[in-house]
Amino acid sequence: MGEEVGRRKKQRELAARSLLIKWKKEFVGNVERCVVCAESMPNTLDTHHLDGNDNNNDPENLVTLCASCHRIFDKAKSSGEVLRDFKKRH
Repeated sequence: MGEEVGRRKKQRELAARSLLIKWKKEFVGNVERCVVCAESMPNTLDTHHLDGNDNNNDPENLVTLCASCHRIFDKAKSSGEVLRDFKKRH
């Protein structure tokens, strides 16, 4: 049962990252906005590393998020919660 829970958690994490990647593609050429909620105030924008590796600064690994959306991704109790909250904000 533990393996199944771990597998489902991993699938939700991948789904959340997939949403970010999809929305990033929609904002091609517009890196001054959060890809989730379109916030554009410069002082609120962060860079999120899609693979979780803060040392991987390949442009394909980076996505712009506002501080609120970044916090949702980093602090949510579950990736299911991330998906729900991102869909509400998008």
